[in-house]
Amino acid sequence: MIPDGRVVYFFPLINSGYEYLDQLNKVWVGDAIFVLDQVEKLAKNDPDQHSKSSRE
Repeated sequence: MIPDGRVVYFFPLINSGYEYLDQLNKVWVGDAIFVLDQVEKLAKNDPDQHSKSSRE
């Protein structure tokens, strides 16, 4: 699910080519950036530091 509540599924098109995959990749990168930003916000606001790795 992305920020506006939509769920985006991947339905590959036959012989869709690289342009189509490049457009999908932009969406996936945007989704990953959103998720990582949310994780970073959670980590910054974690007073008990549950988000820290035990390897640190």
